[in-house]
Amino acid sequence: MTDRVDPTPLVQDRAMRMWRAAWLLLVAVPLVGLLGGDPSPGELVAGITGTLVFVVLAATIVWRRSHHGLVSDRHAALCLAGLLTVSGVMTLVADPGFGLFFIYAAAFAGRRFPGKWTLRALVPGIGLAAGLCTLGGGGHPGAALSFGVTAISVGFLLTLMGQLARSNAAA
Repeated sequence: MTDRVDPTPLVQDRAMRMWRAAWLLLVAVPLVGLLGGDPSPGELVAGITGTLVFVVLAATIVWRRSHHGLVSDRHAALCLAGLLTVSGVMTLVADPGFGLFFIYAAAFAGRRFPGKWTLRALVPGIGLAAGLCTLGGGGHPGAALSFGVTAISVGFLLTLMGQLARSNAAA
């Protein structure tokens, strides 16, 4: 008798649906901060548009991974570049609270590219960008430090988890 694998894709799993809902709520946090202030029409349009673009990019990453496994490094790098660009522009133009998006980008970078260069350069660079963009967008130095350190911490953790997952898959 052979073991059968459940054909239900990961995206249909109930727990994953709950995580996606929680993630969408967390992505909306900077929008709430933006709306809580007195944004100009340009900041408001940039905030809403940028959040939607960020969600579409992140959803593309998750959808492609869940349906097709690991995509090419080129595609993943383009998605990461898009996430970082949106994060930077949003943080500088709309509201410094969008520095939170760098944490998501660091998580993606660490999990997708679990190599030494990610630990040595990519994740620290994302953390530095988070802090500098938050300051450049008029954010509090404490918020800049928090976004930077959290991006580095999350990126390092997911890089190490990615290395572990790949070594387990190879064994």
